[in-house]
Amino acid sequence: EGGRRELPDRSRLSPEAGVAGDAWGRRAKRTADTQITAMQADVAELIANGQLTLFGANLFLELDLSARNLPVGSRLRIGAPVLEVTPVPHNGCRKFQARFGQEALRFVSGKELRQRNLRGISAGGGARRRPTGIGKGAEARRISDRARVHGDPVDRHA
Repeated sequence: EGGRRELPDRSRLSPEAGVAGDAWGRRAKRTADTQITAMQADVAELIANGQLTLFGANLFLELDLSARNLPVGSRLRIGAPVLEVTPVPHNGCRKFQARFGQEALRFVSGKELRQRNLRGISAGGGARRRPTGIGKGAEARRISDRARVHGDPVDRHA
């Protein structure tokens, strides 16, 4: 269910289609807040016994995706593209439950661990100006947080 998944060596990212080949680009109603989904690689490997192609996430990152480390508005550089963490939660769904079971769904979405974002995060903005690419093995790092000071966004470099 949900189509064939691949883990290409390089993916194209564009403002119109998101990650090339992803369902997001085929949706009639697309929002930039859900353009890309990312999951922490070690959590995904644990849940799927190393079979990352079972997930619908676009990226698997060797990075702490918790709300404490990556609050909403944080910016990530993954190779060349810069993505911004959005407020849209990346929750487990019926497909996740069908593939990995009720216990795995409870694990990633339980209240006590919810702030760890074990199911992953949503991000957008990776190709606002022009199409670009993300390659396998690209370094992923937080480059800034967004904070609101008197209602104005201000960058705090990490």
